[in-house]
Parts: sequence; C-alpha cells; structure tokens
Amino acid sequence: MLPSIEPDDFAEKNDGMEIIEVCWGSALVLKFKGRLDVSASNMAQEKLETLIQKGYTRLALDLSQLEYISSVGLRVLLTSLKKAKSYNGKIAIFGFKDYIKKIFDIAGFNALFAMYPTADDALSAFQWSHPLARFVRAPRRGPNNGAYFGETINIDALLEEILQAAKEHGWTCESMLGEEGCGLFGFWRISPTATKSAYLSSGIHGDEPASPLAILDLLWRNEWPAEWNIYLCPCLNPAGFRANRRENADGIDLNRDYYQSASKEIQAHVAWLEKQPPFSVAISLHEDWEAAGFYFYQLGPLSVEPVIHYLLGELAQVCTIDESSMIDHVPAEEGVLDLAFHSLQTNEALIDALGDPSSDASHLPQPRSMWSEQIFLINRKTRVSYTFESASAFPLDLRVQALTRAVDALLSCPHEIY
Repeated sequence: MLPSIEPDDFAEKNDGMEIIEVCWGSALVLKFKGRLDVSASNMAQEKLETLIQKGYTRLALDLSQLEYISSVGLRVLLTSLKKAKSYNGKIAIFGFKDYIKKIFDIAGFNALFAMYPTADDALSAFQWSHPLARFVRAPRRGPNNGAYFGETINIDALLEEILQAAKEHGWTCESMLGEEGCGLFGFWRISPTATKSAYLSSGIHGDEPASPLAILDLLWRNEWPAEWNIYLCPCLNPAGFRANRRENADGIDLNRDYYQSASKEIQAHVAWLEKQPPFSVAISLHEDWEAAGFYFYQLGPLSVEPVIHYLLGELAQVCTIDESSMIDHVPAEEGVLDLAFHSLQTNEALIDALGDPSSDASHLPQPRSMWSEQIFLINRKTRVSYTFESASAFPLDLRVQALTRAVDALLSCPHEIY
C-alpha cells in the first residue's frame, strides 16, 4: 500500500492537475490527480524533466486518480520516457482506470511503457537484484530534504565480506584500529609490473552508503590494471554507518579532522598513511545528498585537464552530471570543482584573521577542524587527488555504478594523471 500524502508537501499543481511525489521503495512514485491535458502539459513536462535531470531516472506513475489524458498529455509521458532512457532509466505505470488503459492501448503505449496493476507490482520491477543488495538494511524513507533519507546498509556484514574478498584476491590486510566495533582496515595490492600507485578510500561519512558498496564491487571484480599498486581503506567510519549519520560516535566529522586529529579513527588512519610510500594519485569516494548529479573535486597540475574531460565523458554514459554553476558553495564548471578553492573558502575567515595582527582569531574554528582527508593527502602523500561525489538522489545501485565507473576510468585513463 502506498502512503497517503496529507498534506502534499511535494506537489506541483495546476488548475486541473496535481502531481504529488511519494518516495517509496525502489523508485520515486508520482501520483497524478486530475486532467493531463493542454492546460497542464507544460507543468507536467517541466516537473518530469526536472526530476530526471536531478537523477530520479526511475519513476513509477500512479494514474489511479487521473481523470483524463489528451494526446498532448501522452506526448509529455513519451518525451519523459525517452529522457529517462537516455540516462539508463525507466518509467513504470500502474493503477490506471479501464478507459485510461484503452487510450494507452490505442496509442501503442503498452509496447513502450512497463504497465502494472498495482504499486507493489510496479515497484518490484525496480528492485535491485545485484548481490550487493543483500547489504541494504532499510529502504529509502523519502526525498533528501534537509538531510539524507536514502537507503541504509549493514556495515558490519559488508566489512566482513570486504575482508573475505580482499583475502581471496591476495590483498595484504592490516588492522588500523583494534578496538572492538571499530573495524578500520588498510589493504594493499602490489603488482610486479606496477609503475605507479593509487590510494583509494571510502566510508568516511556514515550517511553515504554507496562508497563502501562500490569498494566491495571493485574487490569482487578484481580488474585492477597491472601498472598500478593499490592502497585501500574501505570504510573509515563504521560507527557513523551504524547510526546512519555523517559523524562518528563522538559527533566528529572525520573529514574535517586531519590537521591535529581529535578522533581515534583519524589518528589511526594518519598513522597508517604515514607508513605507506607516496601515492601517484589519491581517490576518495563520497555521496552528496544535496547534489543534482555526479560531480568531483580535483587538485593537481594543469596537465590533468585532459583527464577531467575523459572522466566526464565516461560518467555521462551512466548518470547525470551536476552542471550547476555553484556546487557545495563553490564555483563549478561542468561538474568539476577545484579542491584548493574549496579549502580556501572553508578557511577564509581564519586565514584573514591570522594575517591581521590586530584581529582576534580565538573565536574562530582552528585549522584542525577544517582539514579534509584529501587536503591532508595533498600536503603529505600525493600531488594529485580526486574526490568523486555521487548524488544521493540517484537509486543506490546507480550511485554505486557511478563511483566504480569513476575509479575504473581514472585508473585506465589514456592520459597521464600526474
């Protein structure tokens, strides 16, 4: 049964038409109420296109309260279906009245759309059948509104599988923090023909489940290019995943704790990193619940520009790119942000205060609360870094696919990346 939406917090209205967002299970359900005719077509088209652009490429349309649809309304649905398919998406339809179904039959839509009698039948068509799906603990609760409301995962079962996969494929594994329940591990894989090394991390924020799932998928596939030595940290914040929150158990955002570390997790992580050789490139996997599509931070010499265009081309084949001019409060261009610019903006008030002898900087956050993992790595371990951010609006399996595609593309890139 779909939940009733009273009041309708996520609705678009027209004099004769209303579209209500009902986020439920494995797809975004849209309830159509009223008449989808010429007067409502522009509103409906804009609503559907906006959602698809934001990454909601799997839509289930509830037509149980649709009173009428014209040829213009049918054209809106057909255009939206083509748009969704261009991003590997799908639109399913359910709950239609007999005379609405007859209209669809006449138009030949029964051969184009997946059509189902009930919501459960429609949503089952979107179920994730990949083996990674068994680690999902709870489904999406609703749209990301002020926080992450997507799927949660069983991080302990996932880490156990990650350890098993790493050992089966010959990785060396080292415990970074032996405390019960912490589950911090570092892996490395040395190739006899390697000429460069990559560091890869995930799971530093407990409300970003796609990143450790992507690590397990990469380990299962075991298709690492022979020219790379790989150093890997699969999950830096297990406690955060258990609570489904960004911070660790002590309320610390671990990705702001790399200057003079206060958390036990980052203290252990830094100690492990300092034992490793320099990296040719550092890669960090993340999600962003506010993003309109996939984007990434980069920091490195100007010679990596061809790499950026190559990555964007590869990623555009599997998901939408966030083309906003501002992302995460930082200027962006075609889904790419400068990590140095982000760090400068984050620390701007403190920098200005420290540079002015007459100012009082005692009330400002200290640098240790502002250093991310990637800024630490740029200062200590590498000259080139990439932070990949998959949009949490995407279905979980698409978020995982986007992150693994980004890693694969970077490690197999035909251009020099450093």
